[in-house]
Amino acid sequence: MFLQMTNETYIMVFFGVLILTVLLTIGLIVLVRRDRRVYKEEQSIILEGLLTKTALVSSINSYLAKITPEVSFSLLYVDIDNYADITNAFGNKDAARALEKVAYHMSQSLPKRVQMANYKTTQFLIFMRSDYDRFQCLELAKKLLEVIKKPVRIYHDTTVQFTGCIGVCYYPAHGKKFNQLMNSLQLALQSAKKAGRYSFAVYSASMTDGRGGDVEYHYDLKKAMENKEFVLYYQPIINVETNKFFGVEALVRWNHPKHGVLTPVQFINTMEQTGDINWIGIWGIETMAKEYMELRKNFPEVDCIFNMNLSTKQLMEDSLPQEFQKIVRKYNIPADIICLEVTDFALAEKDGTIKQNIYSFKKAGFLLAINGFGLDYTALASLEKMPIDIIKLDRQFFESDSLINTRITDLIVEFAEKHKILIVSEGVENEEMLATVRKMGINLVQGFYFSKPLLVADLHKFIENAAWKKEQSTPSIPEI
Repeated sequence: MFLQMTNETYIMVFFGVLILTVLLTIGLIVLVRRDRRVYKEEQSIILEGLLTKTALVSSINSYLAKITPEVSFSLLYVDIDNYADITNAFGNKDAARALEKVAYHMSQSLPKRVQMANYKTTQFLIFMRSDYDRFQCLELAKKLLEVIKKPVRIYHDTTVQFTGCIGVCYYPAHGKKFNQLMNSLQLALQSAKKAGRYSFAVYSASMTDGRGGDVEYHYDLKKAMENKEFVLYYQPIINVETNKFFGVEALVRWNHPKHGVLTPVQFINTMEQTGDINWIGIWGIETMAKEYMELRKNFPEVDCIFNMNLSTKQLMEDSLPQEFQKIVRKYNIPADIICLEVTDFALAEKDGTIKQNIYSFKKAGFLLAINGFGLDYTALASLEKMPIDIIKLDRQFFESDSLINTRITDLIVEFAEKHKILIVSEGVENEEMLATVRKMGINLVQGFYFSKPLLVADLHKFIENAAWKKEQSTPSIPEI
């Protein structure tokens, strides 16, 4: 009996050991294969001077876990789009070697602490922490495109030239999780590719709707320019101290034949990427010039300004001041009835071309305004050197109970008074808001309390009836 049990035990132990050995062997094989794959990946990364995809994703997720929503950072997604053509022409080995050289040169162009990984075969992910602002991110995108454009030597006197595009997104504006940010990058990259080789695009909400992201929509815009489907709406600005009509802000809209009236968020980003944003700017100022002349004809006693927004992309165009000057000369109107609003002061203050254009506009007689968003103690010191006539503050400045926000608003008002700069308060919808901005010492008011944006014919009626002087109620009609 004892012997029988011993044999049975021996057999059980034997099979147990055998199973364990098999499992250990399988596990060892898996580990060896994984280590070999990682080693191979790491070796290629070391040659290129990059992080692994896993390491960079981990770095981004770790950063996301420890920062607050107030912190902002940037991601760039670089795509080399003609790699297959080079592979077909020169073979896998030479094409891969050329791609490694481009990756190495890109990595050498990165500022300190900016990380880069080979995310897919011909796609590279770049992580810029909060140490760098959006202007520096866009400057890096331009620099990388120049690196990609440079010919790469394969052997002897034979060179190849890669083409590529870059998608850009910002945390937290374009996503609060890594996957969301990657989706935004993919959409931005698609938009950049539509704009042509060596283009970059920043993610925009318009890319996520069905019209903003497809090729058909791009051609619709081309037809819209030909068919004159764009129109300007005007939202009145009232001087509540003198109870007089001060001016208007011109707001471009697209009368789409299928989708109705579309706001800029649904088409401006696409126009920026295709270069048509310059067309819309010139069309806008010419339309304003014509409609200003008509308004003066009907209301010669009315002295007003026409405010229009200029995007950063428009302000990077060297010829823009000259084009605008041609239009005011053509219609023989004074340049100082047109106020050009710069939407991003931080970029305007740092970019040489934008700054030069701002001074050129001022020299030509145009008024200049900036959006108060982003102004703080440091920015106000820089603003002192800029030829600004108007600061526009939206409702966030007078709706927030934050002590810091209130203090900054007070500083902006004090700064404006000291330097004889006008302030326009936007988004005023009711008596309470009006009382708040007046208490702050702001007398130029724009918002639904007085009027929604109006077509030019309705604007004439508004002025004729002096509608702002009558008792108002908050309109229920949504802003167009």
